[in-house]
Amino acid sequence: NLAAMETSMAEGFEDRGMKIDVMNKLLRTPGFIRLADLIGEDLQTVQPLVGVFVHETVERFPALADASMLKGLSQEAEQAQEAAIAEVAKNLALRTKGVEGNLESDPLCQVCMVLSC
Repeated sequence: NLAAMETSMAEGFEDRGMKIDVMNKLLRTPGFIRLADLIGEDLQTVQPLVGVFVHETVERFPALADASMLKGLSQEAEQAQEAAIAEVAKNLALRTKGVEGNLESDPLCQVCMVLSC
């Protein structure tokens, strides 16, 4: 869930803790900024569909009449997500220094975990 993901990206895994360094760096990368913009656009696109949860008639839900509402939301975001991961993988500041022995210390692993949620 979102709370667990937020805690796992906090310093010392503390609830409401400060973000770890890799997350602060990730938030400033062009790829992640683009991904955030795309998700915002997707949320605006699906906002008219929220009413389906209170639509209690046998008639077709009006917002579903527009077929474009249901297409193309995830493909562009998926590409932006892949670009953000590649950007992090190329960034020397976000690479693991030495053998840490666990995934919690691997910046690329941390980024992939956040983007997979």
